[in-house]
Amino acid sequence: VATGFLAKARWMPGDLLEHNLGHTSADRLWVPSLAAEVPLRTEAQRKDAALRIKAALKEMSADGREAELAALSDQMAVAEEPPYGDYRFMDWNLARGLDAAGFELGAHSVNHPILSRIPFDEARREILQSREDVIREVGRCCPVYCYPNGKEPDVTPQLRQLCAEHFLAALSSIRGTARLEDRYFLRRIGAPLGAPGNLATVLLGAR
Repeated sequence: VATGFLAKARWMPGDLLEHNLGHTSADRLWVPSLAAEVPLRTEAQRKDAALRIKAALKEMSADGREAELAALSDQMAVAEEPPYGDYRFMDWNLARGLDAAGFELGAHSVNHPILSRIPFDEARREILQSREDVIREVGRCCPVYCYPNGKEPDVTPQLRQLCAEHFLAALSSIRGTARLEDRYFLRRIGAPLGAPGNLATVLLGAR
């Protein structure tokens, strides 16, 4: 869990963008980071805009991302509101309920930055504070860390070493087979929801 969002009325940047694109009456949008105008007349165009802008937002610093979102929000002129429905984060009571039901809760940073793009001392605080938050609120924390975004450029050797000092392993978001030599940048294979014979089905059937 990204602990700075639990029980808080905070939007994830990509979620806020998606919400605003779904509610704006604008039929086009000037995107500073793309130096281009994108059309919003159809649902397909809005989905394409969301994908392109989200990718650009991930490349920015926190300040740059905030400025970009403010500029886009001004153009879209959607009334501000707190996150709701699927955009709303759980609170710590729900997190404790998951723990009681047998799920492991682990650290995933406080504010969900791409760790390689912030100063190392700040990244260290993000990683270790999120673990402390989970332990304080839930009583225990999964010993495996999960990097925000989790691609190759997002995780420096220094960050891997930090995780090696404080965790048993760490997860990337790259598809593939986990290998012992990649213990602090483990690849993963997702289980598609609803697919016959997916991992969840196999595990439940084996119990």
